[in-house]
Amino acid sequence: MGLETLADPDALAEILGRQEPAWVPGTKHGYHCWNLGWYQSELIRRVDPQRRGLGQFFQDEIAKPLDLEFYIGLPAEVPDSRIANIKPVSVIKVLLNLGKLPYLNSCLNPLKSNSITYRTVMNPRMLTNHKNYNRRDVRSLEIPSANGIGQVRSMAKAYSVFATGGKELHLEDETFRALTAPAIPPSSGSRDEVMLVDQCYALGFCRPFEDAEFGLSDRAFGFSGAGGSFAFADPEAQVGYAYAPNKMGVYAFDDPREKALRSAFYRCFKRLSA
Repeated sequence: MGLETLADPDALAEILGRQEPAWVPGTKHGYHCWNLGWYQSELIRRVDPQRRGLGQFFQDEIAKPLDLEFYIGLPAEVPDSRIANIKPVSVIKVLLNLGKLPYLNSCLNPLKSNSITYRTVMNPRMLTNHKNYNRRDVRSLEIPSANGIGQVRSMAKAYSVFATGGKELHLEDETFRALTAPAIPPSSGSRDEVMLVDQCYALGFCRPFEDAEFGLSDRAFGFSGAGGSFAFADPEAQVGYAYAPNKMGVYAFDDPREKALRSAFYRCFKRLSA
């Protein structure tokens, strides 16, 4: 799949529409990697009278009202000089830390190219090379699951608005209750069939659970990103949090750099709340 296809929402919709479920919905779950954002974008395009994709919808309905500098599809007026380039992890460092990223064993083994992990993570191949995210033509695309670009304080601010009920965006109480309700695990258990670890999801967000604790309660919701980034809303504390390094690490969750910052943040929060 090349850039022309990735830039064509109609072509992507046709490709996604042909995909059959890998299991009966509700029995298992798995990380979508790239395609969740495209599914969401297509759903928005089909119900929005303006036929906006997720990137433009986010700009119009969330970023501008909240005065955020965050883009899904970098506009031409933002110069490259303002963007921090991604610094990928070396292959040697990845190989030495495979235990921290269990799914990579399937991605790096050609004999497992038919596994759901390989097929999910390694397609499209151009998106697996993190150096490509330093290219202007890739930055300008709407790839909601991969190339959001903006200020970390804007990420934290967006989550803080949702952590406090979303009144600035006229979020309905019913929607807020759904966002913060406990996750319902699949009937076969919490193992992520793609990432090959236990995980907890609800409405497209990661939720706290035994192996990935964050926030003050199970009402928190957010997502970790490639290389050690992490952002979430904590409704219990009524705060938003975000960490996004450009120098990538080897942890899928609890990168030591991020974990140290998060722990310090909550120590300060608890002192101020005492």
